[in-house]
Amino acid sequence: MADHFAQTASAVLSQSFSDFEWLIQEDGLVENPLHKSKSLRWIFDDPRVRYESHGEGLGAGAARNIALTRARADLIWVMDADDIPTPFALDLLVKGLHDTKLAWAQGSVDDFTQEGIVVHIPPKPVSGVLAPGELFDYWKAHNTFPMHSAGMLLRKSALERVGAWAGLPVAEDTGMILAVSATDAGLILKDRTMLYRKWSGQTTAASWFPLAKAFCKSAVALACGDPSLATALRNQTSTSSHPDQESITDIAICSVLREEDIPNTPAFLKVLATEPESWNWYIAATSDVIDKALPYLKDPRVHLIPASPIGTRSSAKNLAAAAAVEDILLFADPFDLPSPGFLSSFTAPLSYDDIEYTLSSALDFDTDTDTNTATETPSPLSPLPCVIDKDYFTSIWRASRTWPVLSTWTALSRTIFWRAGGFKAVPRSEDAYLLAQLSHENLGWYIPYPQFTHDPKRLPHATDTSPTLRECINRLDILNMQNRI
Repeated sequence: MADHFAQTASAVLSQSFSDFEWLIQEDGLVENPLHKSKSLRWIFDDPRVRYESHGEGLGAGAARNIALTRARADLIWVMDADDIPTPFALDLLVKGLHDTKLAWAQGSVDDFTQEGIVVHIPPKPVSGVLAPGELFDYWKAHNTFPMHSAGMLLRKSALERVGAWAGLPVAEDTGMILAVSATDAGLILKDRTMLYRKWSGQTTAASWFPLAKAFCKSAVALACGDPSLATALRNQTSTSSHPDQESITDIAICSVLREEDIPNTPAFLKVLATEPESWNWYIAATSDVIDKALPYLKDPRVHLIPASPIGTRSSAKNLAAAAAVEDILLFADPFDLPSPGFLSSFTAPLSYDDIEYTLSSALDFDTDTDTNTATETPSPLSPLPCVIDKDYFTSIWRASRTWPVLSTWTALSRTIFWRAGGFKAVPRSEDAYLLAQLSHENLGWYIPYPQFTHDPKRLPHATDTSPTLRECINRLDILNMQNRI
């Protein structure tokens, strides 16, 4: 990978257009950071290079979103660490965006094989200016883009307006550019601007990739407001990871499973089995966790979705939601314990006029005490069931930088979820960002009676967030909670 990155760096730093800053965001917990490699020192000695590592494997979408919060320029050039831009690529793309009515530009891209051979990819019969929505129309008609997603140039303001990169394990670029191009015109150049490296270590070569790609493309179609296309894309998969048409139920429970959560799943499933509503439970997990969880999750209504070993909870949650076919989604953590009747409590309010999402109070379970006591999570909301006003959450956050209610369990319609763009590609607080977006445009319903028991210490990353990553998260808070809304 270091050799590939060196080739990329050489091509970037020798661009004919030289007035840029290069924001390198190293993803993952790495023992030998790139900027400390003697063989790569020449890259980081260039004053245009600004390096940061956040110390966790968050995936491409979240890493790029963190890098975006450091950007000082008005134009953003999307660069993978293994691709090779042509010498005049940036110059051509910048000139393409001289027209201030355009928000994005892309050139043609050829493949670069593992053997070092350039394979020419004939351009699609689409070039020039594309009007808002035209890119999606082409994708819908042909099930492919008229351009490659690698090496795009975009206006920062357009990226921020759509929440930047989608919280998906794959196709995050697809989700991002379709969101931008829905409201902004762009430009496709016939000139070649990039060599796209194809090699065995890239994400697209992973075993979990094909299924995840199909589900994520379906999710992108739902986010674009086209459920018929989403169904068509989803039905292209041949897998037992989702139910057939006859098995579609009232409610889809969507979860992310870690190895340490597995012992709790039988208790969760035992409560589920007593619920009168029909349901399917979609669980995203890595392949090794799925293997270990199978003995505990033999119920045919449980569907295990292979997820990337690298990435955020937001991308895994979106993957579970993309596999669901039900109209109502309930996001729930498998390490919590639901109360009997919780499905009805969460989903019944969604039938009320103008109510689009439901939250509830919870019992906090303290495992540090001898008695294992549970206490109700305090909330400033009403002690009686009540409507949550529009912008309630963002107004509280702006005033106090705090969150007024536990938001890890949320019920809402599938349409509303994807219309909000799903969970954002962020390292933490993905449910809070989703609620900020939902409450900006919709009314919600709050249930003051605890519907689940929750152990705060079992929350992922409850205590292990590094100072560096915390600083990144604070920057993302401002981007998502203030600039967008």
